[in-house]
Amino acid sequence: MPRMPRYRRTRAVVYLVLIIGGAVPVTGSETVAPVRAAQDGTAAALTEPGPKERGPEPIREPGGAAASNTNAPDATETGLRERANLIADEANSLGGWESWAKDLGPFRSVLRKKLAESSKEYWGIEGRNGFIFNKGSVKYVSTLPPQPNRSASDNDGPHAVIVDFDRHLRARGIHLVFAIAPSKIEIYPEKLTEAAPSGFSVALNSKRLIWDLLNSGVDAIDLYDPIYKGKSASEDDLYIPTDTHWSPEAIPIAASLLADHLRRTALPPDSLLGRQHCTLGERSWTHIGDLVGKGGISDSRKSEYPPIELMLRPVLESEGRVYRADPRSPILIVGDSFVAKYAAAGAGIGAHLARELGFALTQLTSAGGGPSVPCQLTRQGPENLRGRRVVIWMMVSRYLGSATSWKLMELRAGP
Repeated sequence: MPRMPRYRRTRAVVYLVLIIGGAVPVTGSETVAPVRAAQDGTAAALTEPGPKERGPEPIREPGGAAASNTNAPDATETGLRERANLIADEANSLGGWESWAKDLGPFRSVLRKKLAESSKEYWGIEGRNGFIFNKGSVKYVSTLPPQPNRSASDNDGPHAVIVDFDRHLRARGIHLVFAIAPSKIEIYPEKLTEAAPSGFSVALNSKRLIWDLLNSGVDAIDLYDPIYKGKSASEDDLYIPTDTHWSPEAIPIAASLLADHLRRTALPPDSLLGRQHCTLGERSWTHIGDLVGKGGISDSRKSEYPPIELMLRPVLESEGRVYRADPRSPILIVGDSFVAKYAAAGAGIGAHLARELGFALTQLTSAGGGPSVPCQLTRQGPENLRGRRVVIWMMVSRYLGSATSWKLMELRAGP
């Protein structure tokens, strides 16, 4: 089936909102084509997955002995250590964390200059070739890596809260997978400035936090590498040029990695029983990026950025029904707007992950609230965790740079 043109001028705005369990109608005006079945494969179904013990010995700092590579990393002590050592090897190839940060210095200086010169009235920064970037993401990449909070008296910061939430879930027999969705600036730095480095990643901050979380016994995964590699293989942009979020083309890449990771870590081999037949449909979606919307850029510049026509790939269940989340699923995915994106159309990361696993998920999202979702979850009562075996906590990387968004004591107040 031929792809529709990527760009078309029209007036349409779509907002995706809180999704808990089932599908939610899309609000706002929308130009769509009917969902059509597309030729595609199916995925295996799962029975209820079980938790797995984890908690590694201290992992070496970059500069230590070479790591032993593995094609099937898991969430055991050895698996976490091997995965952390792979990240340390990447840092070692650049001379270590400090040398990597030094190499990023000129690029970060350009980012800080662009932030300083940008208007405080707007939260978007115009780049090159029709790209606009979220200021929060640019600021996150422009700063030094956040240091982990290991002190018992230090109650704020992503490391402390994530580790605490992992312990909170583990005590209930629930396996946590913490996943970082890269921001657009980390995948397309060259679209903001010619000063973007080549030959090494600008996602130092996220990789450092993943490394430290693995060192602390948390099953953490970074979606950066497969998406960055997918950039060169895709004919379409993996992030919407005029929006904060990833495009429909990035969703299957992330879902495939997460499904493979879950099979190797949180899901026992005997859980792969039966088959649930899901196909992929096609649905056109005309979208005005959030960075062109209210407060993104000045009104005088908006005419330079027409609406974009995207092709969604909704997951279709039997008889062509669009995928619906299952509020009673043993697998819960929680997160921010990166999880919510396209979910109302059955085309988000939750739906594609469910198709990969053959098992419907429960989904809880809050736009802009990635760090606070676990607090909301625990405050709502123990019923939201009852029967769960896996919690996938996903958010975009920029939230990791703000200590004020992370509240350890609120999390501990939960059930």
